[in-house]
Amino acid sequence: MTSPKKVQAGQEWQPSASAHNALVDAYQYVEQLRRSGGAGVGRSTWGTNVVQVGNDSGVDRDRFDVLGIHGPVIDPADNLPAFKNGVVLRGVLPRWPGEAGTTSTTPAPEAIVSHEGCFVVLLQPLAAGAIGWAMISGVTVAKVDYTDSTGRCAEVKDGDAGSLRACPSGSAFILWPATGSGIEWAVILLAPGRIRHFLFELKTSLDEGGTAEAYLRDPDTLETDEDVVFTVTDDIGDRYGGGRDDCPGPSGEGAYGKAIQLPGDSHKYVYDLHCPWTCPTTTTTTTEAPTTTTAGA
Repeated sequence: MTSPKKVQAGQEWQPSASAHNALVDAYQYVEQLRRSGGAGVGRSTWGTNVVQVGNDSGVDRDRFDVLGIHGPVIDPADNLPAFKNGVVLRGVLPRWPGEAGTTSTTPAPEAIVSHEGCFVVLLQPLAAGAIGWAMISGVTVAKVDYTDSTGRCAEVKDGDAGSLRACPSGSAFILWPATGSGIEWAVILLAPGRIRHFLFELKTSLDEGGTAEAYLRDPDTLETDEDVVFTVTDDIGDRYGGGRDDCPGPSGEGAYGKAIQLPGDSHKYVYDLHCPWTCPTTTTTTTEAPTTTTAGA
């Protein structure tokens, strides 16, 4: 329809159905925009940085809460036309097994074991079961917990949708503040799908195709942080390195290496390992009993 024109005072005016309907649509849009806290309604105007998400966490959520992504709300096998019409993601309580590879106490839906690098920040309050807007990439406001780390990155907390956790390496970058104490408001840059890289020193020895405990190393200073221990995995089966605990090098150190972690995967896969020394082996010497020869036999 053509844009409606304003009517002058005293001018004869005959309202039309199309003009009336356009006025009602505009009123409903503004009302929904007001109730959503300014996050917007209808089709997204932010492009792919903002997505629609369904709150499947079981409770009402506040604006800027964090939800883990667990696939789409509509399965293409159930309703392909609706699936094609627009993506609506399923948001659940975030899951994070922990740096040391511990088992989470938070039940995760189906096969999801970690929501690291796979989460959204809500842009509006969202009731349980409702659908609303959330930031999936780009710059946004969020709460960050600096209690256990003062790192410049942020990741999900296990079973906690109220804030992210500061960490040395993560899928979100903290633009401000650089450091903090406790839970604070922050400005972050979401970068989902980013492959995380880790520098480490082996705490225990890594066998070919096996797993080992490792200390995190600072990428800038290359210092080893003995307070951060996690599990590394050799999924190729051709890497071996001595650990500080059971097979240290000449200076008492463990082998140094690099590992990657893929989004949604709690495993850290070794792709580079430097172990210049050979671990000592224990040789068992077997003494044979003397042979007795009987005369005349």
